[in-house]
Amino acid sequence: MPDQIRRGLLETIFDVLKEDHEMFLTIMVFLENNLNASLTAKKLYIHRNTLQYRIDKFTERTGIQLKDFHGAFTVFLACQLFAISES
Repeated sequence: MPDQIRRGLLETIFDVLKEDHEMFLTIMVFLENNLNASLTAKKLYIHRNTLQYRIDKFTERTGIQLKDFHGAFTVFLACQLFAISES
């Protein structure tokens, strides 16, 4: 993947995560729970529909499908980099 595209993708994900800490937390917990919506909703103390709404919002804003392995892996790495850069 060319550098410019990679940077653009990371910037897009970072922008979404910076704007909404709740989104960052939701996505991280979802990925850490192997995309298990029921378990993620339970751990976040939210309704499963709320979780789905947040995931749909993330997909809408980034164009990345979290149910796809490559999308989930890319977002997981971006979240890790984001967490490091914010600490």
